[in-house]
Amino acid sequence: MITSFIFFICFTGCKKDKVLIPFYPLPADGLAYIQFNTGKYFIYKDSAANKIDSVIVTESLLSGTSGISGPSFVHDYTSQQYTLVLTEAAPVPGLVWLSGTAPGNSIEAINLAAPDGHFIFQYFTSNPAVPGIIPTIPIPLMVVEGKTYTNIVLTLSSGPGGSSYFYYYWAKGLGLIKRIETQTGGPVTNTYTLLRNN
Repeated sequence: MITSFIFFICFTGCKKDKVLIPFYPLPADGLAYIQFNTGKYFIYKDSAANKIDSVIVTESLLSGTSGISGPSFVHDYTSQQYTLVLTEAAPVPGLVWLSGTAPGNSIEAINLAAPDGHFIFQYFTSNPAVPGIIPTIPIPLMVVEGKTYTNIVLTLSSGPGGSSYFYYYWAKGLGLIKRIETQTGGPVTNTYTLLRNN
């Protein structure tokens, strides 16, 4: 009896509390603009080159990631990382048409960046723990190629060195409906508008 009591005291006294690692998922409302099943296709009109681009989602990967946050509160955390790749099926099969990765290192935000660093999609939610962040407010209505879309998020970003600007219009639950590229101080160089998708 005494032996059992001593064992119980030692066992409970030596038990360590498990440290909970915070989990900061990418906001689901923002993912609804950019997350699709692989194999989904989009047909775009390229007005600058006067051609039609047929593109397919070849990668849409939501995975776990971890890191250390700071500087005001340093601790381990886990989050999600999202990667999107759209690959051309025609006229140039296999050409990466658009790609980006959101690293999941911002609380309540999605920053999907192209390989050169410019943003192709940004989304922010309201979070009192992160002062100064303005939540994303969707554009209520937009007409592209004669079709009306609602809940549009516009991401405006500059290319490396500020030599170019990019405008990406995303419709919730649908994807990219318009993409514009311009040179600084110059004319529009590329405009892609969505004709149809599956």
